[in-house]
Amino acid sequence: MHRSGIWKRWCAGASLGVLAVMAAPAAHAVVLVGSVKTPTVNSRPTAMAVAPNGTVWFTEEAGNKLGYIDANNGLINEYTWTTQNIRPNALAIDNSGRVWFTEANANKIGMYNPAINYLVEYYWGGTNLGLSGIEVTADGKVWFTMSNLNRIGVLDPSYLTIRYYYWTSSPLGLTRIKKDSYNRLWFTENTANRIGLLDPYYSYVYDYYATGSISGPWGIDVDANNKVWFTENLAGTFSKLDPSTGLINEWLTIGGASSRPRDIDTTRNSANQTVVTWAESAGTGNIGVLNASTGSKIGVALSPSSEATGVAIDASRNVWFTETNLWQISQFNLLATSIARRPSVEPGPTDAFPAADTVQPRLALNSGADFRIQFVNNGNGNGNGNGNGNGDDKEDKGKNRDKQAKIEKKKSDTEDLRVTEVKEHHPTKESKKFR
Repeated sequence: MHRSGIWKRWCAGASLGVLAVMAAPAAHAVVLVGSVKTPTVNSRPTAMAVAPNGTVWFTEEAGNKLGYIDANNGLINEYTWTTQNIRPNALAIDNSGRVWFTEANANKIGMYNPAINYLVEYYWGGTNLGLSGIEVTADGKVWFTMSNLNRIGVLDPSYLTIRYYYWTSSPLGLTRIKKDSYNRLWFTENTANRIGLLDPYYSYVYDYYATGSISGPWGIDVDANNKVWFTENLAGTFSKLDPSTGLINEWLTIGGASSRPRDIDTTRNSANQTVVTWAESAGTGNIGVLNASTGSKIGVALSPSSEATGVAIDASRNVWFTETNLWQISQFNLLATSIARRPSVEPGPTDAFPAADTVQPRLALNSGADFRIQFVNNGNGNGNGNGNGNGDDKEDKGKNRDKQAKIEKKKSDTEDLRVTEVKEHHPTKESKKFR
């Protein structure tokens, strides 16, 4: 299925689109949710991101590897290096295509340059930092969260310096971090149940007290309008924060209170509307899709054992996601009007797969009913948009819960450190072709 010819059909999707379904439900075309196992068994892929050239990268937390999928040649690739048991668990990609990632168990920041097969690990001392989120700003600085130290760090690779930002000794549970168009850093405080904003120009942190007493915010993204979207892992909800007003709108996930949503990503459709996708790691298992302008929400049903964690959208509006417990990477296109799930493919010797033209697209129609897309009506926490298609991201109040954020401004203290160790590798690459 995933060899070149079929892969191109898979990514092409259908002409009417999930985004059209959101405005006027219709189901004509069928597109596969394609899945492929990682070459390493039980690798537990977690986070993912899309490079400027369209390459999809992901971390393999248990496999101790970085992986990527090349849509041009139908290969899934893994990189292995000499440091053992680092537990890579978050990644971000800079403008030149270099992959930056956290090494949670090694307390290091790693950088892989695919252009020259060159990997560097940065270490500045310390143990049990709790590295859990990473982002790269336009100036090339690498920002990361340390959940066990209640600090945000920034690595300047040019000068081999680290700066710590901290503003409280209370446990925060700093998790994911994302930049906005002003290069300010938004982050989730999983333990403190807050969203934070770090403004490095003024060295101030703004805490938004609005996510609920037991919400556990996890994933975060900033859309093209600088609206902040985040998941609430403990509440089974996801929300949008408008920094200009302090207003937070909250939706239920597809799976509800037991869904444990993790990472979240946004894009714009052809009507200039914001479209949001998120991964639900527990419960029935879903990838959710919301059109923020119309309020329409759908769920792509997964196996309850999938444990979907990472999600990322590429420039062609393909939604990529990790199914951590099944150690596989999956994808569907937002242009689909009806989505069927095909059994995942386990990689093996290249010559064990049939030629691309022997794999018939009609196999998609044989997928079980459990993997059909679910259309969810407005209400019950979905929001209920005006549907005018002008991209203004308005929601009617309805059953959608609105909150006004209480914002607290705190001066951030800083501490400067030097990078004490720079370790260089040329990782071993393994590639597998899949159907």
